[in-house]
Amino acid sequence: MYGPEAGLEGCRHLLLAASGPVERQRLKGALCAAGYRVTAVASPCQGERLARTFSFDAVVLSAGLAGFLSGSSAWFEPSQTVWVEAPEAGVSSNGEPGRRQQRLIDRVARVLRGHPLEGASVPRIVMGSASYDLMESHLVIDGSRRPLSPVQTFTLRRLALAGGRVVPRDRLRPSLYVGRGVDVTIARLRRLVEADTQQPRYIHSIHGCGYRLASDLRLPGQR
Repeated sequence: MYGPEAGLEGCRHLLLAASGPVERQRLKGALCAAGYRVTAVASPCQGERLARTFSFDAVVLSAGLAGFLSGSSAWFEPSQTVWVEAPEAGVSSNGEPGRRQQRLIDRVARVLRGHPLEGASVPRIVMGSASYDLMESHLVIDGSRRPLSPVQTFTLRRLALAGGRVVPRDRLRPSLYVGRGVDVTIARLRRLVEADTQQPRYIHSIHGCGYRLASDLRLPGQR
């Protein structure tokens, strides 16, 4: 089982359609590890039934389904659709995406930026010289982009969405990451945003509980 299956506060919900069970599982794992909530189906018929009942932020379709989709059954909105090429279906042995998988995650993020959440603005959090848009997979530090891994993106997004509240350690990692993965991820994030990692100003450890994020929150258009 991968990622935040119970849902993530403020997370975007993707509908994934892929006919092959292995491809479907791997794609779902990569997208969940990037912080998305994913509902996966095996056929266009299943996808169409769900899309008529539930609201999804984007649809991810396997290229192998192209021949099964006719104009009359185009139940997806083209501008909210990401097509998957076959080599993008897997993740590496350590759970991290390769370059092709990261390009898929980046394409999903671009589609979602074009379709913001209704009635809400996607905020940007500011930590000194670093800023993070909740729909991105990178930090901006002194004007330069610094890419984040899927698990770093997941952790930082979940901390940001907590609005300054403490987040338990077991909610700061996708379920495929085990052991002391949370501590390693937090340490790497601190190296990116903290001037002094021994006395962190933004990512606080709460003994026996978890972590909390202290940052400025700005809406789009604010500087």
